[in-house]
Amino acid sequence: MTEADQAATVYRVATIPGDGVGPEVVAAGRAVLDAAGRAFGFSIGWTEIAAGGKAIDEYGVAIRVKDVQAAGGAPPPPRGAGGGPQRGHPPPPRHT
Repeated sequence: MTEADQAATVYRVATIPGDGVGPEVVAAGRAVLDAAGRAFGFSIGWTEIAAGGKAIDEYGVAIRVKDVQAAGGAPPPPRGAGGGPQRGHPPPPRHT
């Protein structure tokens, strides 16, 4: 692959930030991949998908049909944390 081919390579990636710390974790991962792209001559076209508690709060459903379609035939997207105590999921046990 030539340098021009690398510069023209755009990877399409869908993310599901989720709830809680998920958005921060996914944002950090995106920053790392964007930096790698700058260093190695590629770019990423990001698509964000709302799912889980965030989608329920915003749209009344856990995931919208349009978000499933947006993911298309792509591999499973990077996903942040989802759920939490307000969704009936207890916090993890504390080890002492």
